[in-house]
Amino acid sequence: MYSQGYFQIIIVLVATLISFAQAHTQVYNAGASGNLGVDFQYQIKNDYGNGPIKDLDSADLRCRSKSAISGTGVDKISINAGESLDIRWRHYNNSVSVPVMSRSHVGPCMIYMAPLSSQGDGDVWFKIFEEGWDSSAKKWCTVKVIDNDGFFNVTIPSEIPSGNYLVRAELLALHQANKEGGAQFYPNCLAVTVNNGVASSQPKGYAIPGIYSSQDPGILYDRKNDPATYTIPGPPLFVPNTSQNNSEAVSPSLASSEPQSSSTIKPTSTTIKDQEPTVQIPPQGTLARAHTFLWGVTTNGVTHGMTECVRPYISNSLRTFPVTSVSSTDLTCRTSSMDASATEKCPIAAGSVISLQWSHHDNDFTSPISQSHTGPVIVYMAPLESNGAGNVWFKIYEEGWDSSSKQWSTDKLIANNGKRDVTIPSDIKAGDYLLRSEIIALHNARTVGGAQFYPNCVQLTVTGGGSNVPSGVAIPGTYGDHDPGILYSRSSSDNSDYVIPGPPVYESGGSGGSNISTNSKSNETSSAASNEPPSLPSEPSVNSQASSQSSEPPVESSVPTPINLTPIVSKCRPRPPSSKCSPGFTRRMIKRTMQEQQQPTNPPPRAEL
Repeated sequence: MYSQGYFQIIIVLVATLISFAQAHTQVYNAGASGNLGVDFQYQIKNDYGNGPIKDLDSADLRCRSKSAISGTGVDKISINAGESLDIRWRHYNNSVSVPVMSRSHVGPCMIYMAPLSSQGDGDVWFKIFEEGWDSSAKKWCTVKVIDNDGFFNVTIPSEIPSGNYLVRAELLALHQANKEGGAQFYPNCLAVTVNNGVASSQPKGYAIPGIYSSQDPGILYDRKNDPATYTIPGPPLFVPNTSQNNSEAVSPSLASSEPQSSSTIKPTSTTIKDQEPTVQIPPQGTLARAHTFLWGVTTNGVTHGMTECVRPYISNSLRTFPVTSVSSTDLTCRTSSMDASATEKCPIAAGSVISLQWSHHDNDFTSPISQSHTGPVIVYMAPLESNGAGNVWFKIYEEGWDSSSKQWSTDKLIANNGKRDVTIPSDIKAGDYLLRSEIIALHNARTVGGAQFYPNCVQLTVTGGGSNVPSGVAIPGTYGDHDPGILYSRSSSDNSDYVIPGPPVYESGGSGGSNISTNSKSNETSSAASNEPPSLPSEPSVNSQASSQSSEPPVESSVPTPINLTPIVSKCRPRPPSSKCSPGFTRRMIKRTMQEQQQPTNPPPRAEL
C-alpha cells in the first residue's frame, strides 16, 4: 500500500494548494455609504474569478472580462456625487474564515472611472484614488484592505457630470514584480449611476490597456527595496479645475524611466456655488478610514474596551458603517439586536466625567473618522430597563459648529484622537442606564437620506445622584428627514446657522427635562389638518453644554420690540406642507432670534408662526 511519506507529500500538496487558492482576490460586493448590495450585484462580468491579469496589452485588463463590457442586465449603484462608495474584496466568498488575499501580495490600490457608454474603450479612464505605501502606518495599501476585512471606500468626485459610469477598482500585487511579467493585476468594474453631479471639470481620459508598461518603475519593482521610494503606476489623479484635465494635458510617458508623479499630487477642496466643498481625492493614508465606531469608554479611571460595556455591533465587519435611515431601528444603538446585551455595566458616579473613545479600526485612535465627515457629536441616556424603546431618551450633551474656532465637533474629536469627555448629570436617579453616543456626518447631507449616523450604546450603572427621571424622546422618532440639522448643506467657512437636531439638552437641577416630544412623525400626523405649526412649550431648555449657537449671553432690552419670526419661517417653509418643524427646532430658533434681536431670554408663554 502507500507509504507514510506518500501521505506526507499529499498533505503538503493540499496545504500548498489551499494556501495558493487563498492568495488571490476579487470584488465581492459594493454599495453607497455602507448599503452593500448582494453578491456581485453591481459587477461587470468577471471571467477570471479571483485570478490575476498579467498581460498589460490585453483588453481583459479593463475589468477582467473576456467579452465586451456592457451595463445591460447589470444593476447600477445609485450614488450622489461627493458620496462614499464602499467596496468589499474577498478571496472567493463572504465567509470570514477565508482571507481577503495573501498578505504576501503587497502593493497599491487604485480606482478609475469611465463613462459606461464608452464600454471602457479608448481614452476614457480617469483615476480618482490611489495609495501605495503608507509611511505613517508602515503598511502597503493591500495590507490595509486585508486588515480592514476587505472593506475599501472612495469618494465619488463632485465635479463630474451626472450619468452612468464604470468604476474600476484595482489591487496590484508586487510579490513577483522583480521580473517582467511578474506583477499581478486584480481589477473589477462596477456599474454606477452618479446623481447631482456638477459638470465643472471634464476629466482627461486615458486608455486601458495603454496606461501601464512592463518597464514602469511601479510595475517592474523589487519589494525588497525601500517601499517609501515606490511610485504608483498609471496616470495622475483627476484633480478638478486644473490644467491636467484639459485635452492639451500631457499623457504620462509609458516608456520613460522617470518615476510618475501621480503619488505626489495633492487633493484640493473646491467650492461649487452654494454647495459644500468636498475633498474629491482622499488624502494618502486615509483609505477606508471614513467610518467610525465607539471603541470603548473610561469610567472612574478604568478603561473598558469594545467587548465590555459597549453593546454588540451589527457585525464585526460592519461595525464602522453608518445608519442612513432616520426611521430604522438600527438608529437606536447600531447593534445586532436590542436584545443583545454587553457583558458588563460600567460603574460611574453621577456628576462625574465619562470619556468616550471612537476609532476606525480596533485600537488605532489616530484617525477615528475621515476629516470630510464633519458634523455634530450628541450623547443621550435612557433607563436600561426600557431597552431603548419608547420616549425614554434624554440628551445630556451636544456640540455642532463652534463659531469661535470655526470647527465642527468632529474636527475637535479627530484632533483629540477620537476622545470626548461628557459629564453625567448630577441629579438623575441612581440605577442602570444606556448611554447613546452619536456622530452625524454631514458631507452628503444636502440631499434627503444623505446624512450618516454613527450611534453606539454603552451600559452604565450610575451611583449617587438625585431623584430626577428626565422625560425623553423616541429613537427612532426624534429625527426627521427634513430637519434642518439633518438636511443641510455645509459652507466652506461659516456654519453658524447649523441647528443640532433632536431635543434640548437636559440640565441638572431642572424640573426633570422637557415634557414635549420632538418626534417628527407624530408632529407631522397631529399637524396634518392644520396649516399652522404646533405651539411651543412655555419653558425652553437652555443648552449649557456645547452648542456655540447658544453660547453668547443675551442682551436685555428694557423696551422689548416685536419678535421677527421671519428667520424661523424661512427655515420651516421649504419643507413639505404636512411636515412641520419640530418643537425642539422652533424653540431653538426663537431663542436664537430673540438673542439676535436683543430680546429677553424668557420667551412669551406661547408663540404661533
